[in-house]
Amino acid sequence: MDFERAKQELIDSAVGHNEYAAIIDWKQLAEAAEQEQMFAADRVRVLGGLMSLATRQAGLD
Repeated sequence: MDFERAKQELIDSAVGHNEYAAIIDWKQLAEAAEQEQMFAADRVRVLGGLMSLATRQAGLD
């Protein structure tokens, strides 16, 4: 995958407002991807907790 395609993947996968279009090198792309990965892991944790709560409340466990 070339740099521009990788940057576009990051932009397409990101949630919310960001400045990723201004990324100019692989180091910046790596840092932004790491940040997005941390945000995603946090969202997964929160959504997992909500799913567990809703499952218990609905009597589906």
